[in-house]
Amino acid sequence: MRRFLFAIFLIFSLVCSAFAGKYDIVDFIYTNDIHGHITVEEARFMNPDFPPKVGGLASVKTFIDRVRARAPKEDYTLFVLDAGDIFQGTLIGLYERGTVIPRAMNLVGYDYWTLGNHDFDYGADIPESLATIMNATCVCANLVDSTTGKLVPYVKPWDITERLGIRFGFFGIVTSRTPRMSFPVNVKGFVFTDMVDATKNCVKELRENGADVVIGLFHTGMPYNPDEGWEEVQKIESGEYATSGMDMNTMELIHFVPGVDIAFSGHIHKGYHTPWEDPVTHTVAVQNYSGTASVGYIRFYFDKKTHKIVKYECPEGDCIVTLFPEEFPPDSIVSAFVKEKQSLAEAGMHDTVGVALGDFHKSKDLNTTIGNLVTTAMLEATGADVAMVNKGGIRDDIYKGSITRNDVFRVLPFDNRLIVCSITGKKLKQIIEVGLSSFSHGVCLSGAVVWYDPDREEFDRIIRMEINGEPLREDNIYKFVTIDYLMQGNSGMKILTTIPHKNQFFQGMLMRDAMYHYLEVHKEITPDESKRFINMGNQE
Repeated sequence: MRRFLFAIFLIFSLVCSAFAGKYDIVDFIYTNDIHGHITVEEARFMNPDFPPKVGGLASVKTFIDRVRARAPKEDYTLFVLDAGDIFQGTLIGLYERGTVIPRAMNLVGYDYWTLGNHDFDYGADIPESLATIMNATCVCANLVDSTTGKLVPYVKPWDITERLGIRFGFFGIVTSRTPRMSFPVNVKGFVFTDMVDATKNCVKELRENGADVVIGLFHTGMPYNPDEGWEEVQKIESGEYATSGMDMNTMELIHFVPGVDIAFSGHIHKGYHTPWEDPVTHTVAVQNYSGTASVGYIRFYFDKKTHKIVKYECPEGDCIVTLFPEEFPPDSIVSAFVKEKQSLAEAGMHDTVGVALGDFHKSKDLNTTIGNLVTTAMLEATGADVAMVNKGGIRDDIYKGSITRNDVFRVLPFDNRLIVCSITGKKLKQIIEVGLSSFSHGVCLSGAVVWYDPDREEFDRIIRMEINGEPLREDNIYKFVTIDYLMQGNSGMKILTTIPHKNQFFQGMLMRDAMYHYLEVHKEITPDESKRFINMGNQE
């Protein structure tokens, strides 16, 4: 086996040396949506019964060091990049107000990064703290100070660095939808400007300042399905579908703004195992999965004279490299730092609070067992008739076996608090219609069953509704519980801001605490497979 591996390594080195004589070789290792997942974790998505250990920033460092060690000695360079959402989502991520993550990333050695929408979740001061601590240059071209009208001082719109005689220009874009995804207080003082305009300006200014290669870090997301995403691009182009520079995803931005050579994307937690190349602009786009269970890795070959891209490839045969600790032993320095902070952040959080008799999963479908569990807990904690939460507020699965406090935290990491409202049946139906529309990314319900037709016009998709087994009556008054995040109009739920304050009753209870209370009462829980949403489309 050792002889075989040595032979492979020798062949790889010879091939690299041959190319190095003709081309300049540039490697990019990239992450996105780390969300505080910097420790070694169980990969239940691979095998729920016997999950292997994967990931951690310490293994990311090992992978980077290994790539550097086997790289050509000449005509070669490497960039390490991140596309935002670095800290929110785990206890260690939130520890010391998020600052553990950039300090750990400094030990790994990142070159450039951009902010993500969740990097604003815990206050307007957090992005500055993250960007200031991080050694890597933070590029973010559409984040403006509302007082000065200028870019916030701790980021750059773009930056140029020269290696191998090639001038690489980097810029960053954070989704302009961030104010719709965070509490108003967390984005107070910021203006998230038009992403198309910002991208155009960066491409223009980078070229005028001599950039040979223009590289964008986009926290705007490549589509979950690239074929469906490309269909949307064509609909926009034909005028069939309208959008704006405030709403575009990465695929749309790099199509409608030519001149970007390479795009590193985040925000959507879907890894691209092969690069996606725009058939018109020929921009090459990649995206890793969330966390650090894997890293993205792509190589570009540049003509030595023109500095143009000649070809690109995934050196590992796949742009996504899964980091198994036995294959990539954790770096000792990074590992020691992470373990120390993890022990402090998770103190007392490994106590068992309940037992799951089955798996509770998230899903792209409207009906999810984890959504049913969370909203049922909300009902029991408040005595409401109907509970609703956005799907994006539920971040992880619960697996069969013991449930710890940390498990609950991973499912519900946001400090969302419960609010009970008195509303009419008519208003309740209107709210659920919004949840079924393109303005929402989906909601989870308990206490209600909704029969709907997705092929009908938006806001007229509900065919029938039942509340606790009885037909909805539009003139009845119902107790409706949701979270403060939605009540402030986030995730497309502006309709909730029209509920009079006199009809709102702030509970003060965290949604996470409602789950703890539910587990304390029930001890053992079984997945509820019942459907809250019943699709009646295409019924003939």
